[in-house]
Amino acid sequence: MATGAERAYEAVRAAILEGEFRPGDKLAESSLAQRLDLSRTPVREALRRLSLDGLVEIEANRGARVIRWDADDLGEVFALRAVLESHAAGRAAELRTDEQLARIERALTAMDALGDRTDPEAIERRSVHNAELHDGIVEAARSPRLPQLLQQLVSVNAIARNFGQYSPAELERSQRQHHDIVSAIRRRNAELARAAMTTHLLSSSEVLADLPEDDG
Repeated sequence: MATGAERAYEAVRAAILEGEFRPGDKLAESSLAQRLDLSRTPVREALRRLSLDGLVEIEANRGARVIRWDADDLGEVFALRAVLESHAAGRAAELRTDEQLARIERALTAMDALGDRTDPEAIERRSVHNAELHDGIVEAARSPRLPQLLQQLVSVNAIARNFGQYSPAELERSQRQHHDIVSAIRRRNAELARAAMTTHLLSSSEVLADLPEDDG
């Protein structure tokens, strides 16, 4: 059975990743405790854990806030992801099973069906299927360390909600890159899979670098 601190951690983390709590929002212990029907002690512990995850910043005498990321921060995140996920893509090309490939291809097909739609439902579904595709590649890489290393970096990407910021042309380019990655994995071409993943993630970084600063 989950402890109060674990419940608080999962609930607040989900609210951040789903966009209910936005970058810069104050996270008052008293309000969260009331919302979760917990005392402030487990909430405080959860916020400390979220600060270690890079999702929350805690300042003396000011409390906790959802961390605010600028384009440079996100650019660094995508550069780090490019190193780790290109490694994953290469291993996946060499080690994937037919079942793992099928899972990756299902996510790709689901994103194809969304086309260049940018309505809220499509943004949410695309985010889910994008995570399924990337998670499927990491799973196929068969490296027990990769998921843990990527967790914090991918969480930051979720905060950015960057698929809501893509233009139709950028969505089309991103999906073409997904096809290149999956094609290389299907053909067991590790070198091409690594290169395609690097191109994809650095392109995503360029899109984010062009976004206006959020002053909210």
